[in-house]
Amino acid sequence: MMYSIKSDQTFLVVSSDPSLLELLSESIELGHGVAIAASSVKDALHEIEIHEGDEQKLDAIITDFKLLDGSGLDLIRKLKRCGITTPTALMIERDPDLSELAALAEGADLVFQKPFGIDDFLAGLQALTLSRSSRSPVTSRSERIDLHLSIHSN
Repeated sequence: MMYSIKSDQTFLVVSSDPSLLELLSESIELGHGVAIAASSVKDALHEIEIHEGDEQKLDAIITDFKLLDGSGLDLIRKLKRCGITTPTALMIERDPDLSELAALAEGADLVFQKPFGIDDFLAGLQALTLSRSSRSPVTSRSERIDLHLSIHSN
């Protein structure tokens, strides 16, 4: 079954692996969504800052665990501390030190265990975006300032 994404949905995909970044971005676009790519925590925070104040808000953030300048879990923790409620998914390898439950406990809304299929990926995005309607957007000026300071303090 091929899952479809609404054409007005925008996703930030974060991975330091160029081929994975390209594959997932193309899958989102083939599913009729908009993909924004970032290869590091710093780049992801920059994109989030741009889109939090924009009409085209991010519908979900999908991040790889291992990034060049930190981890996807670092990114998710930072977003939660700043009050960003955008749904997040974390992509992890099978690892005895990081379980799916631990990643969920740390703040990820969904975990993709590598390797995963594109249908599973798109189905997960659908589930994430359905949960979005129950969340409140960041509207506080102080939360945006905290995010801005957090981005520029790295």
